[in-house]
Amino acid sequence: MTDISRYIVDKILSDFLIEHSNMKKVVVIYPGRFQPYHAGHQYSYEYLVSKFGKNNVYIATSNITNSTNSPFSFKDKKDIMTKLFDIPSNKIVHVKNPYRPEEILKKFDSKNTAVITAVGEKDASRLGGNYYIPYKGNLNFGYLDKSYVEIVPQLQLKIKGKIISGIEVRNNFNRELFNVLYPKFDKSIFNMIKNRLSTIKSIDLIHEIYREDMPQIADGDIANIYNICKSNSIEFNKKNVNVNSLSPVQNDFIKNKTLNIINSIKNDEPFKPIIISNDNKIVDGNHRWLAYKILKLNTIPTYEINLSIDNALNLVKSISDTTEELHENVILEGGGYGHLAHPFEDMDLTFGDLKNMITTALQGKLELTQEKCIDGNSIIQLEKNGKITIKEVVDNKIEDKVLSYNIETGEYEFKNILDYANNGITSEWLEIELENGNRITVTPNHRIYVKNIGYIQAKDLTENMELITE
Repeated sequence: MTDISRYIVDKILSDFLIEHSNMKKVVVIYPGRFQPYHAGHQYSYEYLVSKFGKNNVYIATSNITNSTNSPFSFKDKKDIMTKLFDIPSNKIVHVKNPYRPEEILKKFDSKNTAVITAVGEKDASRLGGNYYIPYKGNLNFGYLDKSYVEIVPQLQLKIKGKIISGIEVRNNFNRELFNVLYPKFDKSIFNMIKNRLSTIKSIDLIHEIYREDMPQIADGDIANIYNICKSNSIEFNKKNVNVNSLSPVQNDFIKNKTLNIINSIKNDEPFKPIIISNDNKIVDGNHRWLAYKILKLNTIPTYEINLSIDNALNLVKSISDTTEELHENVILEGGGYGHLAHPFEDMDLTFGDLKNMITTALQGKLELTQEKCIDGNSIIQLEKNGKITIKEVVDNKIEDKVLSYNIETGEYEFKNILDYANNGITSEWLEIELENGNRITVTPNHRIYVKNIGYIQAKDLTENMELITE
C-alpha cells in the first residue's frame, strides 16, 4: 500500500469514527510492557490500525527495566518496533504508566477527544468500574470522563506445533525462534535481544506458575478434596510441617494480602491450613506460608495430598475456581493479545518489592515497616464509639473496631484495631479535595486505594481517580 493510499484509508476511518460520535478526535491506546515486542503484539496492533486508522493508534510503554522480567528499555522496544515492523516512531510513546498515558492524552482537548484502551479479553475484565466502558461503535465521552475498551484478537505463536513459552525463549533464544517472532532478520536486533534475555535472573525459590493458574480453595472445598482423594485411594492427611521445608509455587504475591494475614495471625484469628504436595510444594496457601516465614514461626498447619505437585494441582483445580490477575511476562504464553498479563503490574507491589520480600523472608531477615501518616485530625468510623478523630483513638488507645474496606470482597466491614502509633511531626502534607467537598490530609507517600487500580501513593493521585475513602 502506498503512502497516499494509507492516508486515504486513515482519513476514511477517522471520518467514519467522528461521524458516528459526538467527539472530534479519537485516540486509541495500545498499552503494554512489551518484553520484548514481537509478532503477537504486532497482530493486535495491525488489527487496531485496520479498524481505527494508523494516525489514531498509539503504543504506550514505559522505560522500566530490571534484571528479572523486564530487561528491555524503551529504546530497545522502539528499535524493534520501528526496524522490524515499520511502526512510525511518533506513534510509540514513552509513558510512566501505560494504562494512564497522560503523556499522550494531554496533547488533546479532553472535552472533544475520546480514548479507546485496547487490551486482551482477560485484561478487559479488570478494567471495569465507572471509567471503563465497552466500545460499541459510538463515542460520546471525552477521555477524562470515560475510556472505551476495545478487545483485541488473540494470536498464539507456535514452533513445531508447540506454543512458545516465556521460559523457552528466555533459556533457548536462537535464530529459529527469532524467525517465528519477527518478520525479517536483523543481526543487531537479534544480538540485542539475545544479550538482554541473557541478563535475566530468575528467583529459583519460586516456580513459573501465575496466580491465575493456581487453584483458589474455598473452605467448603476441603471436604470435596478429601472425598476425591479417598475415592481414588490417595492419602490426604492433616499435619504440622516445618515452614522452612516448604517451597512456594505461584510467582506473584500481593503485599497487602500478606500483611493482612500477618495481622490476623497476631490477632489469634482462625487460620486455614495450607495444602501441600508430597514433595513439599504449596498447592494452596502461598500467602499464608509467606506470612509464617515473615513471623519466623517454625511449623504451619497443612493438609498433605500424597501426590507430586503437578498431579496435586490438577486434582485440586478440578474442583476449585481460579482467579484472573493482570500480568505480563517476557514473551507470549497461550496468546491473549500478544503478551502475558503480569503479576507485578499491581500498583500495590513492584517486582523489586516482591523479590526483596521473598528472598529476605526466606533468609529470616524481613521486618515490617510502618505505614506512612494520615493527619491525626482525620475522622474515622468506629463500631462502638462512632465518628472520632484518629488522634483521639491513638492518644487514648481506644479498643474498638474501625470501618474498613475489604479489597477482596468489595465490601465495607468493621475490623479490630491492631496497634496504635504516633509517627511524630512531619513538615510535608498533601490535602486531597474530593468531589463531595470533603478533604483528606496525608503525607505524600501515604497509600490510598484507588478503584480499578489498587494502592498508590498520595503524591501519584490525579484528577478523576475514584478513591475508596469511607
